[in-house]
Amino acid sequence: MRVIPPLLEGNVGAGTGIRCLGFKGGIGSASRLLELGGKKYHVASLVCANFGAFGKLRAGSRLLG
Repeated sequence: MRVIPPLLEGNVGAGTGIRCLGFKGGIGSASRLLELGGKKYHVASLVCANFGAFGKLRAGSRLLG
């Protein structure tokens, strides 16, 4: 999908200076085209990752921080 003007991602706008589990956070997007029941759908998301402290970082049930 083409967005005009281009969608800015990373350390810009609301993503400036944010942290996520002790790492640099930011703004990111993803999208997919799906076909379901003979119809086409465009599914998209925009995420601003700004949460948590490093000591809370987990991989599955294993605490990493």
